[in-house]
Amino acid sequence: MRVINKVIACPHCGHHQDISIDASCGDQDYYDDCRICCNPIHLRLHIDESR
Repeated sequence: MRVINKVIACPHCGHHQDISIDASCGDQDYYDDCRICCNPIHLRLHIDESR
């Protein structure tokens, strides 16, 4: 398992939060709720194997 940690900003309230991405799962498309305002955040992840 290859885990990548990133900091993102909620597009609704601007709160910065840490997310962990399991890069071994390849490209991903899912929603996660903001920990502060509870609005959904659409996350689209593309794993670039050339990097």
